[in-house]
Amino acid sequence: MAAGGGAGKDEAESAGFAGVKTRSGDSRAGLKPRAYSGDLVMEIRRFGVRDAEALWRLRMIALQTDPWSFAESVEELRQISVEEYGRRIGSGGDSSFVIGAFEGDVPVGMCGFYRETLVKRRHKGHLWGVFVAPAARGKRLGFMLAARAIETARTLPDLKSIQLTVSVTQDAARGLYRKLGFRIFGIEPRALGIGGKFVDEEQMVLDLG
Repeated sequence: MAAGGGAGKDEAESAGFAGVKTRSGDSRAGLKPRAYSGDLVMEIRRFGVRDAEALWRLRMIALQTDPWSFAESVEELRQISVEEYGRRIGSGGDSSFVIGAFEGDVPVGMCGFYRETLVKRRHKGHLWGVFVAPAARGKRLGFMLAARAIETARTLPDLKSIQLTVSVTQDAARGLYRKLGFRIFGIEPRALGIGGKFVDEEQMVLDLG
């Protein structure tokens, strides 16, 4: 599964992370381990501008590994430059961010969040793109990442709820979100389609009030 699952129709484009083209070089920063998950030592922190290529690479693994967990396709991920990807990471501020789990200098998990921008909808936020690389699974990292994102989002003034969508086939992910306090408020039929096959998605919400 996608570490607690991907957030289904993850709204990556709305959050400003639609994908990038790779380039030579490595923009990943060296890190000191600060968090523990089982016997895996790592740091959990926000992705920064200098992590743009590393985030892209992890996102590509997610789309290739769990295509039914994400709305974005591999082909769509290749449409924006690394520079633009980094700019979007840097411009998100407190209202749009991606939390990462880093083992040494390598990201092995991610969870995105963005707050809606329209005045009448700014009381709502969204989780998207929850994923843990296959080799790092079984360590509760999906739970840790989503919990950190929620904890960070709670500091935003006047934020009343956080929503997400998750494929009905992702049983582990659905269970993880329920443990975090999310509840189902709707189901979208045929929300995702690949090669003429379709899957429904649950719409879930976490009330912060």
